[in-house]
Amino acid sequence: MYKVLIEDNLSYFIDDLMATEFIALDTETDSVDTITCRLLLFQVRINREIWILNALEEGQEFFIKIIELINSSGKTIIAHNSKFDIK
Repeated sequence: MYKVLIEDNLSYFIDDLMATEFIALDTETDSVDTITCRLLLFQVRINREIWILNALEEGQEFFIKIIELINSSGKTIIAHNSKFDIK
């Protein structure tokens, strides 16, 4: 099931995040150039839920908040094509 991640349902995302051992991440950008690309979507799979964050609509501050929550959760992170995302 897909859920759109917005400020209004952030508490549900946090509940899912705290109740899992593993998190799968993927991003979608507007280019394959790691220097000039813009982040479009950020997808987080937690158990059977897939949370989708529209980075263009929700903005950088909200995206950073989500990244900080994930980083501080202590959960194992599985990232798709992470060598691209790290750049």
